[in-house]
Amino acid sequence: MQDRSNGVALVTGAASARGIGWATALALADSGIAVGVADIQARGIEDLVGEIRQRGGRAINVVADVSRRSDVDAMFAQVTREFGAPSILVANAGITQSIGFEQISESQWDRMLTVNLKSVYHCCQAALPAMKAQQFGRIVFVSSMVARDGGGFGACHYAAAKAGMLGLARALAREVAPFNVTVNSVAPGSIDTDILKGQTAARGTSAEDYQRERVAKTPLGRLGTASDVANAVHYLATRADFSTGAVIDVSGGRFMG
Repeated sequence: MQDRSNGVALVTGAASARGIGWATALALADSGIAVGVADIQARGIEDLVGEIRQRGGRAINVVADVSRRSDVDAMFAQVTREFGAPSILVANAGITQSIGFEQISESQWDRMLTVNLKSVYHCCQAALPAMKAQQFGRIVFVSSMVARDGGGFGACHYAAAKAGMLGLARALAREVAPFNVTVNSVAPGSIDTDILKGQTAARGTSAEDYQRERVAKTPLGRLGTASDVANAVHYLATRADFSTGAVIDVSGGRFMG
């Protein structure tokens, strides 16, 4: 197993202090990996880099809109100048929205797929040349349980984007396996993050009622945490050398497949 203690990771969508990207960046940095943390929101990633450095880790913040290829190329260039080319990519950036299928406008559909799926295409194309050259790379997509079970009402465009991530991961995993590059995914279920709070507001229910509903449907009897997902991402990025094209469900048992 290759020593990752001097590796370089890039984590997208890392600005939320209660989010999966934030927790993942901390977990990787605590392992001795230098981390580039990227988001469209500058303040959040500045705070994250400060926390990583306080814990003795190495990190830089990169403001980027990962739905734009020019931003993605600049993001990789900045991380490479500081630490070297990333050997770990965590594609976590994404948005969510709850709206009935017949009410989804073309612009809403396009934005959902651009931010959640096209951004992954951009990031992988930018990451792969260096990974292939060094004959090593670990790519992890943060998809969703909704990609596996379709979710509830209003999730069609989100489910399409997240399911697309799983299909891309499997196809890309086959293509880059000869270069010792793996591509895996995690599929979180009900995770106690700001995104979950946003879904609560969109449905017009109280946070307490919505959380009770989610917990009741979860065999392990609680909401997941960002750290629960980060632990799975960390495993795929640093330990899972013989897994590729795989999906780890982090749903407390809500999806078993």
